[in-house]
Amino acid sequence: MTVHRISTFRLADFIDSFVCSCFVHHCKLDETIFRVALDLLQVSPGETVYIDDRLMFTDVARGLGIRSIHHLDYESTRDSLAALGLG
Repeated sequence: MTVHRISTFRLADFIDSFVCSCFVHHCKLDETIFRVALDLLQVSPGETVYIDDRLMFTDVARGLGIRSIHHLDYESTRDSLAALGLG
């Protein structure tokens, strides 16, 4: 399912890496998945952007210092990325 979404929506065209809960066996409400992602990618929280349509997950990431975007629709997410200099 996850690989299908990455392929169907061509997410790899603009996302550097994917650390998916189904691959690393940690849920997104657990800070561990975010720490695993940072360790795997060898980046600091401020160097990353996490996007999710569930506010509770973006809140967890934001609590760790990860720039987070609560996805509501294409336009607002695009604008949020542009505000970060990424659009």
